[in-house]
Amino acid sequence: MTNRDLIRIILANLNRMKLRASLTAVGVLVGTTAIVTMVSLGVGMQQGISAQLMSVFGSATAIEVFPAAFGESGPFAPGNSEKTPLTPDLAEEIAEIDGVERVLPRVSFPAKLTLGGKEADVNITGFDADDPFDLKLEAGRWPANNRAKNIIAAAKIGDRLAQAKPASKVSVPVLGERAKLLLSRRTEFGEEERRFRVRTVGQLKSRSAFEDYNTIYMPLETASELFEWQSGQTNHLKREGYDGLRVLATTVEDVPKVEAALQELGVGTFSAKAQLDGLNSFFLVLQAILGAIGAVALIVASIGIINTMIMSIYERTREIGIMKAVGASNTDVMKIFLGEAATIGILGGAAGVVFGWLTAKVLGLITGFYMSQAGAGADAQILSFIVPWWLATFAMVFAAVIGVISGIYPALRASRLNPLDALRHD
Repeated sequence: MTNRDLIRIILANLNRMKLRASLTAVGVLVGTTAIVTMVSLGVGMQQGISAQLMSVFGSATAIEVFPAAFGESGPFAPGNSEKTPLTPDLAEEIAEIDGVERVLPRVSFPAKLTLGGKEADVNITGFDADDPFDLKLEAGRWPANNRAKNIIAAAKIGDRLAQAKPASKVSVPVLGERAKLLLSRRTEFGEEERRFRVRTVGQLKSRSAFEDYNTIYMPLETASELFEWQSGQTNHLKREGYDGLRVLATTVEDVPKVEAALQELGVGTFSAKAQLDGLNSFFLVLQAILGAIGAVALIVASIGIINTMIMSIYERTREIGIMKAVGASNTDVMKIFLGEAATIGILGGAAGVVFGWLTAKVLGLITGFYMSQAGAGADAQILSFIVPWWLATFAMVFAAVIGVISGIYPALRASRLNPLDALRHD
């Protein structure tokens, strides 16, 4: 029997029992749809959380360094009784570590921002005006140097100011505007205040919900001067150090080596690469669990395929006897029944991939709508459904394999029928 004859017989048989075959394929469709939808949720969550993490770090080569009092190896590790100050001298020492490309100090402190007749509490963060790294401008320009009395506003600062009393629905214009920063500190004589005039020369692209609404960026030296004033101590940075350091490794492969060297200096580290490695392991297990839950429906559908094929044997026993009488071998009969089962699996799998993709799209739109209603921006959406090409391919192949496996027993049973007994069958 040639392959062409085999295909023609398989298609003719399926067409003859098209209602039963279609209903069986629907079972495969449901199982495949469940697999695609469930796993797409895991993939979407993985990509969403990874994107959020990268928006904070800006690069997989970035390592956040902080005083070890927060924990020996991370911000969630048990704390030490001592801390290592992140002084300018230590920053220079870190810059000499093999595999370190550059070190970016960070200072951060609270202040009140007055702009456009509105006032809001903000967080001032110093940055290197010569090397903004992961900060991206939406409009405007960078400060001329690190001593400039300029600020860069986060994406939603205008909206934050609009919420200040008297509240308004119209965002307050910030770009190019003059503003005042009000700093305060406690002294032995009571609370002391300092007003500092600045101009907003740039506005950033959206980064994260917290930063977009609460952060003002200022050239590092200007920010350090205000930071020292607010601390009430001279040479505060030399003694107490920066709030944190961002260390950039030369390559992603250098990150573990650099982290180990940093921890030997007694500081804590937190890197995107380490977190992503952990997240990928977690989501691999999660996707396997979600896929297994969806696979249950497909395995149940395999029982339907077995039932359809066995019923087909009973109905076509005499036909099988005639085929064997005219020269069909046991292998030919087995191929026919395996081919029918595999075709049902493939057709149901293909339809299931399409329905799974559509279901994932619809669920993604629904979750996106409700998250936007809850105030989460598009960049902050973690609960999403994404169907990568490998998932569609896997679901299709898995459905075909289930179809073939389900057809093995009926095919063996059909091939072992005695031709004489089959011909006498009514």
